Amino acid sequence: MSKKRVTMPLTLGIALTCVAAIVVAGASIFGWTRYNFEVRLMFSDRYSMAILVSTLGGLYMLLIAVRMIFEPQYGWYVWGRFQESVYLRRWWLVCSPFFPFITTSFGYMKTGWIEPANISAWCAFIFSVFQFIKHVTGAWLRPARRGKYFVYEPTDHNDPLIATASIRKFSIIGGDILQKLGPHTFVTPGSDYFVLHGCVFHRPTNLLLQDPRSAISCAAIRRVKDYELPETLKIYRILAFIYTRSSGGLLYNENKIGLKTDLESIANIPPEQAEICISKTTYFDFICSNDLTRYYILPSDTRAGIGEDLFDLVRSRTTGRVISLANSSLSNHMGGGTLAIARSGQLYLSKQGKLTLAARGLLAPTGSGSFDWRDQWFKRNLHQLIVTGIERELREECAYTKKDIEETIILGYGRDIRRGGKPDFFAVSFVNKPPEIDHAEIGFIDQHQVFDIESTDETDLREKLNLIRDSIAGSASKAVLINLQLLADAESPILIKILEFIRRDAPPTPKRSLLSRVFNRARCGKS
Repeated sequence: MSKKRVTMPLTLGIALTCVAAIVVAGASIFGWTRYNFEVRLMFSDRYSMAILVSTLGGLYMLLIAVRMIFEPQYGWYVWGRFQESVYLRRWWLVCSPFFPFITTSFGYMKTGWIEPANISAWCAFIFSVFQFIKHVTGAWLRPARRGKYFVYEPTDHNDPLIATASIRKFSIIGGDILQKLGPHTFVTPGSDYFVLHGCVFHRPTNLLLQDPRSAISCAAIRRVKDYELPETLKIYRILAFIYTRSSGGLLYNENKIGLKTDLESIANIPPEQAEICISKTTYFDFICSNDLTRYYILPSDTRAGIGEDLFDLVRSRTTGRVISLANSSLSNHMGGGTLAIARSGQLYLSKQGKLTLAARGLLAPTGSGSFDWRDQWFKRNLHQLIVTGIERELREECAYTKKDIEETIILGYGRDIRRGGKPDFFAVSFVNKPPEIDHAEIGFIDQHQVFDIESTDETDLREKLNLIRDSIAGSASKAVLINLQLLADAESPILIKILEFIRRDAPPTPKRSLLSRVFNRARCGKS
């Protein structure tokens, strides 16, 4: 169960309910003692309209609060809209809903309907309503075009609008390999690197991550300066939000873990000396940096070949290599996904819902997402951080508890070039029961699909994993295809551990009370 997805809207709803209740109760008590709430006295003096407006405003807030309490998804939407307004410094969108109540109440209470002060109050009322409608429609309904710029996503090199901008000549160093990804090209240094569905992997690093005692896994964690969006990207913030919201997903902000150290750079360091640097960033920073790099930003009066290729923030303009995490100007928050396997020999995949921003309607790893800032609290090394972040996502999306997840094995790490080179980790987890969908995840997860991987030996297991990957290729996200590929290509010890886990007898499932089963069935969707 996603405790945070329930707790945050519940807290906001209760707080708003208290405020609304105080407003309604205060206005009601004052009106009752002064007028007995008789309709004929509604316009009797200067305080009556203030009471009426305050009561209506309080009731409106009360309706919103009640919906937030019983529908967490709506609570996250309201909270996300407020966060976006603060992030973009759009104070009119934050303040204007309160202005109609404040201005009309204050103006009438002080001077009556025809005095100059009240005329000013009505002007403020009209202006605040206009600003609210303008900002809401501009951020939600208007197409992905704003002011001087608009966003354009090319598909290949032959696109005439970006043909001249997409051609880059790199100084290829001996052993480097030129890679193509849609309309873009970049360079990987040497044969130890390989590209899988747009992610760049380093083979030796993957092997070291699989060993909890390696230098990379045991690397200590050091926090550095918090991430700050560069001025060159701040001018595109509104564009980024318009384009992201046009997809229809639920967008809200959370603190994330930004990775500032390339893991391959500490591969040969003694474990006691290895160290990685992390910084505090946010999901909105990712939207305005990494997520923009797949686009071209063009002026409204553009001509062919004129525009800014934001992919140049991912690769070096001279060598074509992916810019290191230490030198990158992007958010680069950590994320990951895992495949859940049960003792029954079943592998579970999640189908993303319509409220997700990535891979909507596609099959994804059983648990996947980005690492929250709280995932690094009290963690001694990188291995603990990765496992904590991945297992938290698995618990949220499958209604698991900590006891339901027996072990998580890290398979590898890659940088997703399609999303600005952000670091992603891939894993496999052993669970002792099928997944469920908690009510807080409705809209984020549609269902869980089951695949049989019970096998006789390693070869049979590899074949079944490859068969699953091929069968879902047309309806799966890149992340789950990568995860299945890494698992199918994993070293023998990992596959042997999977086979041993499947063949092991399951412990007896504790019986639950009738009330507990009825309550769980009523709240949780079954796959």
